[in-house]
Amino acid sequence: MDGLHVVCLSGHNGSGKSALLDAITWSLWGKARIPDDDLIAQGETEMLVDLLFQLGTQQYRVVRRRQRGRTGPRGGSAVGKSLLDLQIADGAGWRPIGEGSLRETQTQIDGLLRMSYSTFVNASFLLQGRADEFTSRSTPAERKQVLAEMLDLSEYDDLERRARERARKLNDELIGMRGVIGQLELQAAQVDQWRLLLESAEARVAEATRQQQLAEVAQQSAAEAHRHLTAQAAKRRELQAQLQSLRAAQAERERLIADRRKQIATAEALLARSDTIHAGMAELAAARTELARLEQLRDQYDALSARRTELAQQFRDMRDEQQQRLSKLQQTLAQLQQAADRRGVLGETIAHAEQRLRELRPIHAEREQHLVEQTGLDAQLARIADLERRGFELRVQIDQQRNALQTALDEQQRNLRRLATQLRDASRRREQLAAANTAATELAQITTVVQALRDDERAAQAALAKAQADGERIRAALAKLQADRALLVAGDGICPICRSELGDHGIAELESHYDEESAALQAQGRAAAQAATESQAQLRTTRAAIKQQEQDLEMLRRTAAAAETLAAQLMQDERWQAEHQQAEAEAATLQARLAAADYAPAQQAESLQISTELQKLGDPDELRHRRGILGERLAELEQQVGEIQRIEGALETQYHDYETLSSELTKLPDAEAAVAAQQQILETNDFAHDIQTEGRQLKEQIEALGYSAAAVTVVRAQIEALIRWELEERELALAERDLTGFRALLARDEELQAKDAAELARLNSEDARLEIELRGLPQVEAEARNATAALEEARRQLRVADRDRAEKLANLQRAEHDAEKLAAERAREQALAARQALFGELSEALGKKGVQAMLIETAIPQIEDEANRLLSRMTDNQMHLSFEMQRDTKKGDTVETLDIRIADTLGTRTYDAFSGGEAMRANFAVRVALSRLLARRAGARLETLVIDEGFGALDALGRERMVEAITSVQNDFKRIVVITHIDDLRDRFPALIEITKTPAGAAGRSADQCGMQHANSAILSGL
Repeated sequence: MDGLHVVCLSGHNGSGKSALLDAITWSLWGKARIPDDDLIAQGETEMLVDLLFQLGTQQYRVVRRRQRGRTGPRGGSAVGKSLLDLQIADGAGWRPIGEGSLRETQTQIDGLLRMSYSTFVNASFLLQGRADEFTSRSTPAERKQVLAEMLDLSEYDDLERRARERARKLNDELIGMRGVIGQLELQAAQVDQWRLLLESAEARVAEATRQQQLAEVAQQSAAEAHRHLTAQAAKRRELQAQLQSLRAAQAERERLIADRRKQIATAEALLARSDTIHAGMAELAAARTELARLEQLRDQYDALSARRTELAQQFRDMRDEQQQRLSKLQQTLAQLQQAADRRGVLGETIAHAEQRLRELRPIHAEREQHLVEQTGLDAQLARIADLERRGFELRVQIDQQRNALQTALDEQQRNLRRLATQLRDASRRREQLAAANTAATELAQITTVVQALRDDERAAQAALAKAQADGERIRAALAKLQADRALLVAGDGICPICRSELGDHGIAELESHYDEESAALQAQGRAAAQAATESQAQLRTTRAAIKQQEQDLEMLRRTAAAAETLAAQLMQDERWQAEHQQAEAEAATLQARLAAADYAPAQQAESLQISTELQKLGDPDELRHRRGILGERLAELEQQVGEIQRIEGALETQYHDYETLSSELTKLPDAEAAVAAQQQILETNDFAHDIQTEGRQLKEQIEALGYSAAAVTVVRAQIEALIRWELEERELALAERDLTGFRALLARDEELQAKDAAELARLNSEDARLEIELRGLPQVEAEARNATAALEEARRQLRVADRDRAEKLANLQRAEHDAEKLAAERAREQALAARQALFGELSEALGKKGVQAMLIETAIPQIEDEANRLLSRMTDNQMHLSFEMQRDTKKGDTVETLDIRIADTLGTRTYDAFSGGEAMRANFAVRVALSRLLARRAGARLETLVIDEGFGALDALGRERMVEAITSVQNDFKRIVVITHIDDLRDRFPALIEITKTPAGAAGRSADQCGMQHANSAILSGL
């Protein structure tokens, strides 16, 4: 578009006019009216836009490419791919200057252009159907919203939301913190109470320690006595062991003395028989000689004896058979005789057992009598134990209730002291609360005054802005008027507008008109300057008043901020006062009950009854002694009862055995007869007669030989009988040798026996003494057990007191820690409250009624001045618009608004009352004014204006006026692009690009209005 200033894009609907502009915005910002992939022509897979543009004297080139996302084999589609390149023209051609990534390159482009896509389409690009986006909104709120979007105030909305959320979070933290502070106040208020309780607990620990020390002394004394008697008991056991050993030694020594005396007597007897012993030795020698003679006849005797032995063996075998028969019969007889003997013994046993049972039968009656007596004693002792245990429990309960009353009294007295301390500042807090309430009332009043001053400030700002805008407009009009006058002077009578001849009369009329208009504009400028000066003075005065009032507000806020805390403290004071009165009444009641012993009445009455009953029941030690004696006798009786049971059990068996034996003894006579007959056979040898005859013959031969085994046996028997004389001869020799030694040993043993008797007497005397001393051991053991139990109880009481003290100390430390923490939390609460208030104020300042409203109020006069300048050109000063920021309601109130009022020759009416053409002029004027404002705010050089299909609602005259309006602002823009499909408009612009649709895409053909044409200047093949 080089060389083109005002250009018209023309073509039929759908030919691609707007697509050309989509290509421009998409190449620069990657955005258009529709999504990326929908911009790609049907049947194509990618598109590319190559755009050249100039900023100042520097040329740039942007190349953006887009590949359509592919469809996968399962029907899904992949994300498309975009490429972007930024180049700069230098002497050698195009040099890439884009960053590494698409996002970084896009940021670089935005920085060069100094505007985003949103700013561009709102400032330089009047999109089709959006020219009246601001003016056509039906409500002021919607207009403010559109203006906020155009001014890009959404960032303030985000800041307001974040500030509001931060204020809400801080408020939640404040609520939680105040709950913690309330809890800490309750805990911290108990410091004195826990300190007093700790002192009481420490006193109890000291008392328990003293009691434990006393119990330890008593226990050590009892333990020492017990250890002494235990040592004596061990000593007695050792003594008894010595006695037992000494008695055994005495018995052994008496046996040795008896043995010594026997040895001496034996030796003396042997010495007395010495002659007899020598005679016996002579007989032994003669017997040995006879044995030698008989040994010489032994072989012949052996042969005869062998045969006789064979016969004797045969006879014995046969006799053995008879003997075995007899043995069996005798065995049977013996068994029957043994049974008879057993029956006799068993009868005697049964008689003896029956006699023993008769003797033991009275045992049962005595046992039953003792059991009844024992049961009575056990019940009596159990009752005593129950009563003593119950009495102890009652004493503990009575002491507990008395201690509980005393503890409660101490607690109430501590509460009274604590409450008196806490109520000490109640009157001062009431005064502070009254001052805080007064400050709150004044705060509301001054807040209303500040709000009114803020309204005055905004009104002064609006008046100042309007006066400044009027001055700027008047100065611009004067400059334009002077330029036109200079053109008139330099034009040699040619009209600077229509280029026609004016003549002297026409020049004079124009100069007169210029003088009048200049004088009027100068008068308006002086009035605007005076209005601006007055508005500035009023604004300074108002802001000074606001500053003073805000200082007063800050002081009042600090004073009023304490109202809630003071009210809560006074409510707490009232609760403390009620608690103080209640504590006084309870303390008086507790003192009266303690003085009158009015506690545990049921326990005291029951304890008295128990004491009386215990006296009636008797001495428990005497009862236990009787119970012990009775138990020993019952143990003896139990043994005897066991004996009766054993005897009765044995009798049943014995009765059965007796009957069984009696039944077997019926076979005894037959067995006796069979044994007698068999014995007769054996006694008469009535068997083996042949063997007996041959045996008698062999006997005669042996007798004739003069040798017999019997003779040898007799001789040997004589030798065996006489061999003892050799032993006695040796013993005689020993007796002669040892007799003197035996007598000496006897004398020594008798002497030792006398010494052991004396030692035994001494030990018996010591044992008797120890027995007397150890009689007190059971009592000492009982005392030691009682002392140990008392010590354990004292230790337990000390442990309980220690735990109670530790608990009170921990509670005191927690309360002190909470008191320290309370101060820190209160400081944090104040800081957090201040921060929460700050964020609350910041939220209001950033909201619709804060900074955003101020920005809109600042922008409205600028939009209004710029729009009126354009309207004046389009309507020959017949139309003038204004924005009303406030209006009065039927109730007489004033509300914020954003109404558009337009004044023409018929009067002033709202925007909605005008026809389409008139509204279109207003829309265009406001839209161009917004474009200029947005461009200035963005810091961009607004050199291009694009108007897309903005003439459809205009009549012929309206279109003429619209073209004139565009022509009137042509000097404000380097390039103006108008898009239209209306044929009678295309010829009204100095340059034309005609867009036609071809199979290859949209094609453009440019032509000037003198008839010169340039074919195919642009083909949009990808769109």
